[in-house]
Amino acid sequence: MKVLSVVVPAYNVGKYIQRCLDSLVYDEKNIKDLDIVVVNDGSSDNTREIAEKYASKYPGSIKVINKRNGGHGSAINAGLKVAKGRYVKILDGDDWFNVFDLSMMVKKLSKEKVDVVVTNYKRVLLYNESEIYFDFSSGNDDKIHKIVDAAGQIKNTDFFFKFSMPSMAIRTKTLMGNWGDGLPEKKFYVDQLFVAKVIISAKTYTIYSDDIYRHFIGRPEQSIGSEGFYKHRLDHEYVLKRLLKIYAEIENEEKREILGEQIILMINTQYQIYKYKKGSLTKEDRRELLEFDKFLKNNYVDVYNKKTVGVNIFGRIK
Repeated sequence: MKVLSVVVPAYNVGKYIQRCLDSLVYDEKNIKDLDIVVVNDGSSDNTREIAEKYASKYPGSIKVINKRNGGHGSAINAGLKVAKGRYVKILDGDDWFNVFDLSMMVKKLSKEKVDVVVTNYKRVLLYNESEIYFDFSSGNDDKIHKIVDAAGQIKNTDFFFKFSMPSMAIRTKTLMGNWGDGLPEKKFYVDQLFVAKVIISAKTYTIYSDDIYRHFIGRPEQSIGSEGFYKHRLDHEYVLKRLLKIYAEIENEEKREILGEQIILMINTQYQIYKYKKGSLTKEDRRELLEFDKFLKNNYVDVYNKKTVGVNIFGRIK
């Protein structure tokens, strides 16, 4: 059995996917333990051709799935269906791994038993050529923790960076045990649902000092930033409502508290999307805001009362 499955959702990343795959095959001693699944999500550039060249060179470790375009969540769903590793990690096709620490992480994973392994990572910012380093290992390295005990940490701003798609390797059996219908197609922000599924499914986690993921930020196609958030605001609302439904069904008090804090952050963001929109709000903007506010207040008053951003009676953001 392979140690680690790396699912690579890839859509029109021909400029970047070579860097991504090079980071996985750099250590030929390590590659025998990797199950690399590249999901070409209907790309119209040369993403498919590049991925298939790597698959031809490393047939025992790399496979390519070619499918119609369905979005990030759809690509992850397709990759997880064929993942063969004991653990699984998502690596977007325009991101990459730190080759120097990857082999060390895989070696440790071969003997690991916890549900989630958290590793350090960097955000690489294209627009100002800088990096932000997220280090979670200080004083916690290799200790086993209970996920429910993390409820006491949720006021720490680093909490949701610690439990994020770039930081986590998840025991495949644990993740798929609560995968259900997976992630929605053709929606942005599905990483929030992915994290929620992990938190609900997992019982234990540990933290490695290894620095693994390189999260590349600043491409125009990405959904972060004020313009991207506004463009995809209804996707953000859709994912938020999916999370609220999950939240209402959770029985474990600690996990409910963790998910609740994640939701409150997203609720505040949903209002701020309009607050920081360039130009004045349209009638449609105001209608969307008021309908969302009413929905939240009528159905989830506990989280509604904890938010710090909202609208007043005239539909203006406060």
